[in-house]
Order: sequence, then C-alpha cells, then structure tokens
Amino acid sequence: MNPEPPWSLDGTGHSIGSVDTPEVIRVLHVDDEPELLDVVSTYLERENEALSVEIATSAAAAMDHLRRGPVDCVVSDYRMPDTDGLELLEAVREEHPELPFILYTGEGSETIASEAISRGVTDYLQKGTGTDQYAILANRIENAVERHRAATQVERGFSAMETAREGISILDESGRFVYVNDAYTDVVGYDRAELVGQHWDLLYPDEDAHSVREEILPEVPEQGRWTGETVYVRGDGERILVDHAIARSGDGALICLIRDMTRTDDDRRPLVGEAAFVECTLDALEDVFYVLDTDGEVLRVNERAVETTGYTRAEITAMHATEVVTEADHDAVLSAVDETLIDGESRLEASLVTSDGRAVLHEFRTRRLTDPTGTTIGLVGIGRDVTERKRRERQLERQATQFEAFGSVLSHDMRNPLSVLRARLDLLDADVDDPELREHVETVDRTVDRLEGLVTDMASVMREGNIASDLEPVDLESAVRDAWDALDATDAELTVGDSERVTADEQALTRLLDNLLGNALDHAGPEVSVTVETLPDGFAVADDGPGIPPGDRETVFEPGYSLAEDGTGFGLASVRQIALAHGWDVRVTESEAGGARFEVTDVTVLD
Repeated sequence: MNPEPPWSLDGTGHSIGSVDTPEVIRVLHVDDEPELLDVVSTYLERENEALSVEIATSAAAAMDHLRRGPVDCVVSDYRMPDTDGLELLEAVREEHPELPFILYTGEGSETIASEAISRGVTDYLQKGTGTDQYAILANRIENAVERHRAATQVERGFSAMETAREGISILDESGRFVYVNDAYTDVVGYDRAELVGQHWDLLYPDEDAHSVREEILPEVPEQGRWTGETVYVRGDGERILVDHAIARSGDGALICLIRDMTRTDDDRRPLVGEAAFVECTLDALEDVFYVLDTDGEVLRVNERAVETTGYTRAEITAMHATEVVTEADHDAVLSAVDETLIDGESRLEASLVTSDGRAVLHEFRTRRLTDPTGTTIGLVGIGRDVTERKRRERQLERQATQFEAFGSVLSHDMRNPLSVLRARLDLLDADVDDPELREHVETVDRTVDRLEGLVTDMASVMREGNIASDLEPVDLESAVRDAWDALDATDAELTVGDSERVTADEQALTRLLDNLLGNALDHAGPEVSVTVETLPDGFAVADDGPGIPPGDRETVFEPGYSLAEDGTGFGLASVRQIALAHGWDVRVTESEAGGARFEVTDVTVLD
C-alpha cells in the first residue's frame, strides 16, 4: 500500500490507522485523592477484565499522560486543586476532539452536569458510597469506547479503501456506481465524476453485457460473492482483462474489487478477503453513516440509517439531505453543507424524519472528501442519536429550576409558622414557673430548634441538588414496607408484587414512597387498596380511589397545588423533586381500578 492515501475524510491525506480493534480498554482516571484512585482502579478492573486503568492526580499530569501514550477514555473528578474537570475537558478536547471523557464527581450540582453536557462531555456520573457505582462506571466506559471505536472504524475503512492497490467500487441494487476509489478509475480510464451514477454495463462490451447480467450477477446473491475474470472497455476504448471479486452486502449493494491483468500478470492474490472487509466496514457502524455529493444529494447510507428512518435504501438515496430532516432544519442542513465544502468539516444537530412521521434528534458530523489534487468530490458523515441525551439535558435544566423554586417556597412558607411558634414559646417560657411544665416547654423548644435546622438543610438541599447523593442498591419491597408501617394505615390494604432492587438514595426513596402511599390514604380514604409493582425500568404505585382527572395530572406535581382542601401541595412536588434528583421520570395515569397510578421510570433496576 502507499504510505499516504490519495484522499481522506478531513482533507489532510493522513491515514487514520489500523483497522484492528484492541481488546484492552485503556482508561485514564484523574482525581486528586490517591486512595480513591487506587480503590476505583481495583474495582473497575475487577468489574471488566478488559479495562486497564492508569491514574493521574492532577490535570497537568493527565495531559502529560495523554501526550505520552494512547488512551481510550478519560474519567475525571470535577473539583481538583490546580483546575476543575470542565477545564480539563476543554484541554483534552483541543488535542483529542473525539476522545471519550466521563465526568465522575462527588459534586451534586446539576448546574455542573448541564455545563459538562453543553461542553461535549461523553457522560456524567455522580459518585456514591456503594460499590455498585463501579459497575455502572465500568459499563459507561465500555459503551463510550465502543461507540467511539465504531465511528473511527468507518473513517479507517474509507482510508483503507483509498490506499488499496486494487480498484474498489460500490454499486447500488440497480447496478449504478455510488463510489469508486482512485485505483479503480486508473484501471477503467474514467474519472470518478464520470462513473458515479452510471450503470455498470458502461464498462462491458455489448456482446458480454448479457452474460454478465444473466450468469455472473445471479451467482452473487446465491453464493454471497463471485470471483473470476471479465473483459472491460476502458474510457479510451481499449479492452483489458480484469480480475474480479464481487461481494454482496446485507443491503443488496455490490462491492467490487478489480485488478488489471492485462498490464500486470504477476500478482494473483485473492481479492475476496478484502471485499469482505469493505462489506463489514460499511454496515457494521451503529451510528447513521452517509455520503453526499457536493449538492447535498444522498449517494450512500448504511443499514443503521435505514433502520432509523424506516425508508428503504433506494428511497433515501433518491433524496436530498434536506428531505431527510424536519422542515425546521432545512436551512441548517444547507448551511452545514456549505460550511463543510468551505472549511472541510461541520457539526449540526437536526432531526431525522422517519417514514411514519416521527422526528429523531441526531448530532451530525460531516467531512469533506477530496481527490489527489485537492478537489472536493463529496461529503461523508456520521449521525448519532442524541434524543436521550437532550432529554436528560432538559431534565437537568428543569430540575435545577424546580430545585431553586421549591427550596425558596420551602424556606419561606415553613419559616413563617416556625417563627410564630418560636415567639409563642418564648412568651410561654417567660411565664412558666412550674418545673414539670418547664420540662415540657424545653422539650418543645428543642423540637422547634430541630425543625428550624431541618428546614434550613432541606432548603439548601433543594437549591444545591443534593437530594440523591448516596446511591446504592435498595430492596424496593423493604423500602415500601418501611414507609407503609410509618403511616396510619390500619384499615388499608397493601399489595407488593414481585420486586427487585433499585439503585437509589435509600432515605430519599423512602420519602418518595411515603408521599405516594400517604397520597393514596389522603385522597382514597382509610380503606384504600394500594398496589406496588416493579416495571422493567422502574416501579408503579396504584390505588383504587377516585383517581386524578386528566387535566390535573401534570399540575398535581407543582409546589403548593393540592386537590385536597387541607392538603399542603408539597407531597407530590417532593415526589417529583426526588425523582428528578435521581434522573428518574414520574407521571400519573389511571389504575386498573380507576384510581391513581404513579409510574416512576428511568430507574436502574438490578437483577
């Protein structure tokens, strides 16, 4: 192979590297606490034997490590003496734009999480106290590295195709060229622009076209490939003998490798293996992959694009790039195409429109394709589904806002009655001489002190987002039973179905369950029947009471709103706050008995 490819995805002409994917995942963990680094390293390597963890106790040491050797993923704390995790993220992005970076921090502020996501962090995980957090972290690392390697594989694949000595072409199901490398154009004597879009029979003598169509091509889908020799007619009219290897990809496209045997008859290495490699490269990527011409017309997509949109490959490749996205994103797509043609690269967030009308948000990265002279011949890119990430960002923003609002309400509305109670106690204390009564007054006084401290702490927690700071496996049934036993539910009935362990802050989960179960007693009466069941991604609490009208099912979670005359309006608001602090979602529907059913989802349910 040539030392450098004739074109590349970034226009530089530099090869990206070997296609071999190493089994070892090299992790750089950055934290200023050496003892914690040692513990995390031990647990990560125990959780996943593929992980090899190196450590750095400062951002400067981390950057030195990255410059000395390869790293597959960086895991960093937020608060460090010389800098913080966000500043380290920016430094890493400057030198390694696509390197997976996970912020693993004890800081509970959702503002930090939102900022990290906006700056391009790959993932965010809050430290807990239980050892299960290390299994979660190991899984996050593995997933991030696998996605990164898959994206890199496509770039390497195209680089490898362009550096190949053999001619490589890709034809769609109708037999028209959608891609050719320079070696292929050298063999057939046509420019790339003259071939792309043309039918394969352009290259065959008239007398051979029928036999190729009726004898050779039918063998490809039956056997998966065909090898042999045929005659081509070059662009200058010369007839040449060509050694062929044709493979069929999973989507019906043909990958053709050729060698001119008229000019060089000294190399008869089999071409089938390389054809299989090209086939795997095109459709193995889990993200959406596409090739556009310089006008933005879609020339090529992979299987993931077909699965995501619901269109056939033929339907997509008959579209312009703007037709594959929502109308609101048309101008942004056109601007991204222009930016890529001018600057060599662009990034864009846009929603792919599926065949059934849904919109799936993707983050697209598009690069320019150039030929050996530097002439732009098209665009190639990868689109990653970021629907879930954006949902999480919106959730974090909503959570931060509601934390602040709820903390202010809690502080204001609770302090007023406590202030009155304190004043009355002071007056009573001055007039009580009886020792026995004074003992009672002092007990109440200590209780008021405790309440004042609790309100202060709770208001601070709500504002800082530290409700769920101690995540660990919690047995759901035990937590439900504990919360139920604390309620006055003598005449009520509780049924707990098969339950699992969930990852949660145990105290916060107990408060959430206490509010949901208490809500059933308050609104459905003392003889209510309550059922708790585990869902695939969470749990549900249902009752047989009067239920909640559809028009009130969202507003019941707002602070101060209550359907009961004597309700405080904070019970269900607290439920939502606790759920959001865990990264969960909560909604209310109708139970099978016609009552209220609260579903808490996005929960990590453990086997």
